[in-house]
Amino acid sequence: MTGLVRKATLITAVGLLAGTAAMAGVPSATTSTQPTGIALVGQTAGTPDGTSFGAAAYTIRDASSNPVPGSTVIMNFAACTDVKLCSITQPVSMSVNCAAKTVTGVTDAAGLVTFRVVGGGNLAGVHTTAPCVSVTADGVPLNTVRAATFDMNGSSGVTLGDITLAKNDFTFNPTFTRSDFNKNGAVTLADITVIKVVFSAGGSAASCGTYCP
Repeated sequence: MTGLVRKATLITAVGLLAGTAAMAGVPSATTSTQPTGIALVGQTAGTPDGTSFGAAAYTIRDASSNPVPGSTVIMNFAACTDVKLCSITQPVSMSVNCAAKTVTGVTDAAGLVTFRVVGGGNLAGVHTTAPCVSVTADGVPLNTVRAATFDMNGSSGVTLGDITLAKNDFTFNPTFTRSDFNKNGAVTLADITVIKVVFSAGGSAASCGTYCP
């Protein structure tokens, strides 16, 4: 009888180890570090604007909090009706799929990938007021995040006209995510400061040459 108990205990232990091994390297939404949103940028001197305000960093970890290198992270903008992606200019580490309205990046050895997405506003689209960017890591759903855009009218880069649009959102439409540059859930004076800083620094000085249809 004792032998049977030992055998059963051994089988259980082996099963637990196998289960743990199977989960290793599988992204976990609970342990991964995720942003609350992303602000689409324009171009500066023919390259994607590198402003820190446009960065959205992910550190992908498994259920045991180990980093997951080589994880494919996909941001899907299909539900973000008031922004549009650039089809030809994205950071070298990013790839865009216009048909799916997605941008893809891959984590490094530390499980980190930082998104900087080139795009602009779609004034003809329905304005979003809630997180609209669905995100997955190796197919595992992560948090849905907010999408703002500095080049709000999608033309001529960031200009005084874009600042005016952001100010109007602050006054009349504080729930519009397109102007929530600090990704805190509402358009405030802090967001107006952010777009003014980007404009004053010459960031996102040019719009995308060709947007996704």
